[in-house]
Amino acid sequence: MTQTGVFKFIIIDDDNINNFLVKSILKKLSSNSEVESFTDPEVALEHLLSLETDDFNDLVIFLDLNMPVLNGWDVLDKLTTRFGGKLPDNAVLYIVSSSDIQEDISRSKSYEIVTGYLTDRKS
Repeated sequence: MTQTGVFKFIIIDDDNINNFLVKSILKKLSSNSEVESFTDPEVALEHLLSLETDDFNDLVIFLDLNMPVLNGWDVLDKLTTRFGGKLPDNAVLYIVSSSDIQEDISRSKSYEIVTGYLTDRKS
């Protein structure tokens, strides 16, 4: 159980269908969850940078890598610049990508801020 009793998720993916599906699954897994989704990574980044430290409590962020204009790597760089190697409180960030390219997986491990790399493909 989370400290607050509420599961909080942020999905950052430029694909509306993916956002809808993930949001639906998360809501079914926990009706007590709060799910925000962003198709524009710049807006998502602004939102994350505006949060107070307590807002990160029990927060799970799912980040897509391949997005136009500002991609997932850019978001990671900006979050790392702001927060260093770790998000505030017990927040976690997972990369969710269709890419099973080993270079992407290895690169994600160079970011301390990344908790894990999730893909729908076997690598």
